[in-house]
Amino acid sequence: MTKARENSDYTGLQGDLAGLQTNITAGDTAARAGRKNLIINGDNRISQRGTYTSALDFVHNSYLLDRWIAGKSGGSIDGTITHSSDTVNGAVCKTQKYIVTTGHAGSWIGGRQILEFPETFIGRTLTVSAWVKSNSDDARILLWDVGSGTNTAIATQAHTGGGAWEYLSSTGTVMAGTTGLTLYMATLSATAAAVTTSTGDYIEFTNVQIELGSVATDFEHRSYGEELALCQRYYEVIADGSVSQVQTFGIGHGYKSDQINWFYQFKVSKRTEAFTLEVVSTSTGYRARSHSTNKFSTTLGMSANLQSINQIEGYMTAISGITEQSCWSLLLNQPSSKIAVSAEL
Repeated sequence: MTKARENSDYTGLQGDLAGLQTNITAGDTAARAGRKNLIINGDNRISQRGTYTSALDFVHNSYLLDRWIAGKSGGSIDGTITHSSDTVNGAVCKTQKYIVTTGHAGSWIGGRQILEFPETFIGRTLTVSAWVKSNSDDARILLWDVGSGTNTAIATQAHTGGGAWEYLSSTGTVMAGTTGLTLYMATLSATAAAVTTSTGDYIEFTNVQIELGSVATDFEHRSYGEELALCQRYYEVIADGSVSQVQTFGIGHGYKSDQINWFYQFKVSKRTEAFTLEVVSTSTGYRARSHSTNKFSTTLGMSANLQSINQIEGYMTAISGITEQSCWSLLLNQPSSKIAVSAEL
């Protein structure tokens, strides 16, 4: 074989190897881009319940940002939450920050998210990761496994408390007999015990992820529309007067002389048909319209046994002069009016 032929073969082999490496890289990128994150709204972009641009007091076990439950405990502890933006790992990210306004020994503050269908992860390894900022070395990520008579923190890592953004990750295996998995982003001990939380302590976090496997990979960035749809499976705003006070939220018919029944098709099927209707009641906040006739009411409700995962059948009462089977459009009538349904865990 001539030297020219050898060089040609070597060059060809290099090209083949380069092509193979390109394919491997592309495959790895595609795998990393797959739908892997078990946490919904891990980048804090979705907030259907409101926009938290400044500190506000929150109630323990209340949902604020979509899918996140705000929590605090211990004596006289109190706190606020902010929803804003910060530069994290070189990129501008939406964050949620919990700040202690009244400290107390044996307490905690932070957010948590409950995973659906925990039994499907029994015996499987999960890795938790997030970017966290805090002035407390008790601030941590903690995956809490509720088992058959045994509750265990199966994955946890604490912040150093130095006040800078830190990337935290931890891995654990889901126990046999688990009945619940909850991720805490809070000031807790490694065993989920409450700690001495002082006034001014805070925990701020973003890009929260739980994935199968023992390695923390890059945060999965889903589109805004996809993330919103995932959130709407648990909570959906039907109409919001702060967006437009003349929104039509349903079509209805006269059920009896003092009641109109109305229907609304959900944008996304709900997690369960056992959802609740949330109504902000304001004076003459809701209007039924039929041709030139208008009926105003503050009272909307629903019959739980008539609901499905795809639609709600509600009613408007505290009205009069309704003809049975008459047709109506249902609208908001005040900027402070709001209607939503919740199918949260």
